[in-house]
Amino acid sequence: MEVQMTLDIPGAYNATGVHLMECAKKNNYLCPQDFSFRKTRPATFSYFDMAIRYKNRFYAILMDIRHNDLSIIPDFSERKEKFIKFCQGNNLVPCMFPLDMSLGKQNGPHGYGTYFGGGYGISQIFTPHNKENWNLFHAETSKLINPSEGATDELTPMSEYEKYYFATDVAKKIVEEKYGKIVEWYDVLPGNDPQLIYINKHHNTKEWCCVRVVDKPISELTESEVAQATKNMHIFNPIFSHNGLFFLIYIEKSDDRTALGYHYKYKIKESFRTSYEIID
Repeated sequence: MEVQMTLDIPGAYNATGVHLMECAKKNNYLCPQDFSFRKTRPATFSYFDMAIRYKNRFYAILMDIRHNDLSIIPDFSERKEKFIKFCQGNNLVPCMFPLDMSLGKQNGPHGYGTYFGGGYGISQIFTPHNKENWNLFHAETSKLINPSEGATDELTPMSEYEKYYFATDVAKKIVEEKYGKIVEWYDVLPGNDPQLIYINKHHNTKEWCCVRVVDKPISELTESEVAQATKNMHIFNPIFSHNGLFFLIYIEKSDDRTALGYHYKYKIKESFRTSYEIID
């Protein structure tokens, strides 16, 4: 009987993250001021899968999952092309991370997968193509990438993507501390505010959170500016019809290097309304 397989995305993420962590340990890169994981789980409508930061460089990673030497990601060539273009416009280093997928009944080194086929016990085992190094290859040149090369301690401006990614991280932390568990998030896309979907722990209802970066300190925003910003967020994100949170986040330049790897500070304005109240 033929067993229908569904790609084990969490297993691929796990294998990729474990390998990168091991490489960081081998190269003594685990100082939080120098090295950190920036993206570790799938997001809706995302140009890439994972990301790490080393000093002042942001390395975006696209997993290339292959079985019998063939890519098994649908429309992978088209996705790779969009990935490269996105990285070029957002000061990100475009990295390919090839993974060899095999099928088996046990998990060996770097083998992470779940079982499929209604109890057949078949697992997908993901192995980095090159286990002797970072297994990161430049998406345009195919040259092997060492995260320490090209990264420096020099303070560099954040791209718009980095600003919004940082702001989204702030929002995620606050939502999970105060409001509930995040069940989905939409990645940072040009011209769109990042969005989170969470389950309100007090009411057990699905709610949303929208994030916007503002260009001046929160304390200097007038009430009309706050109202306009939240109104705009609803207008440009019309899928939301439930209660939700609006985060207006100001990222302030700083000479200090933070544990998150950004040279900025932030302040937050939280506003809880229903979408209808915002636009009326």
